[in-house]
Amino acid sequence: MVLGALGVEKPYVINQFRRRIADNHNGIPLCCRELLNRRAKL
Repeated sequence: MVLGALGVEKPYVINQFRRRIADNHNGIPLCCRELLNRRAKL
């Protein structure tokens, strides 16, 4: 969502960003639904 708000629409850039987040956060879900569910359980 953040990338879309910034006007980033290139799939290559989006995939690089997602890969970097996943690599830096050992298994954190990248899907909004999963993130919200995980946050609700805190």
